[in-house]
This record gives sequence, structure tokens and C-alpha cells, in this order.
Amino acid sequence: MSRDRKAKSAKRMDALAERYLSPLKFFQAFCPACFLTQKSTDRHRNIRDCPVIKELGWDAYVDFKASLRYTPGTCCYYCGVPALGDRLHAVMTGGPGNCDYSDIAAVIAFVAYKAEPVRSALQAFAGINFSNDNMYSSWLVRKPVTTGYIDIVTNLMMLVVWAGENRGEHAPILES
Repeated sequence: MSRDRKAKSAKRMDALAERYLSPLKFFQAFCPACFLTQKSTDRHRNIRDCPVIKELGWDAYVDFKASLRYTPGTCCYYCGVPALGDRLHAVMTGGPGNCDYSDIAAVIAFVAYKAEPVRSALQAFAGINFSNDNMYSSWLVRKPVTTGYIDIVTNLMMLVVWAGENRGEHAPILES
């Protein structure tokens, strides 16, 4: 690969990493489930303490997170965040306790599927009506085809980026 091509590729990876990093850092600051459903900036010591996750069902969340089957070597097994040449994350961590993002992407995806009006906003955005859990889980780990998001590795990360980009006052995902 030529030097110019390598430089362009590295620049593209850096831009993509920044696009991922912005919403990840935003949702690290407080509970993604509480923010997406209530615009609350609460932060819980553990995702098990989140009242939204409790209401939607802790066991349902655990089952949902376990249903996400990432393509080996593309991202962290615990959180689904891609490595992008280790710009964002090591491909595998020592365990969920070593993962900075373990309760961000899956929480956003779970809430987006289980809680209205977030689910309606997601389905309108994606142009898909998710008829069952398996369809949604398999969609999350596939590559996006949505305009403006095709450079993103998975629909799960597209959802994180979309939620992060639409967190402002007029964000359809947040309107009640």
C-alpha cells in the first residue's frame, strides 16, 4: 500500500474513531437508559441499579446482551465497540470489569427496542419494523446500510452514534 493510501486510511480511521468516541464519552457520564427514556442525567454505580432496566427486566437485558453475537476479531466481545486498530478499544479485554464501555451500547440497544417512544424513533430512523427479538439482535451485528452511517462497523454502533448525535432538544429519540 502506498504511503498516501496509508495516510488516507489512517485519517479515515481517526475520523471514524472520533465519531464513535463522542457518543461513548457522552453516555459514560450518566446512565444511557435513564437519559434516553427520561432525559435524566442520573449515574448508577451499576447498571443493575437503573430503574429503567429494572422496569424493563434485568433478566431480559442479560438475555438480550448475551444474544448479540459479534463477528470475531471486529470488536470487544463485552461491549461491541470496534477496535479500529486499537484507536478505541482492544479487540478483547480481560473481562467485563476491564471494559470502559461495557454498559453503553447494549443498554442503548435494549432500551431502544423495549421502550416507547424510543423504539418508534429507532424503527422510523432505520426504516425497519422489528418483529421479534432474533431479528433485532441479528440486525444489530450487521453492517449498516443507512445513508450517512455506512462507514460504521455495525448497526449497534450506528445506534450508539445516532443516539449520541440526536441527544439535543429536537432529537426525535428523546421526545416524549
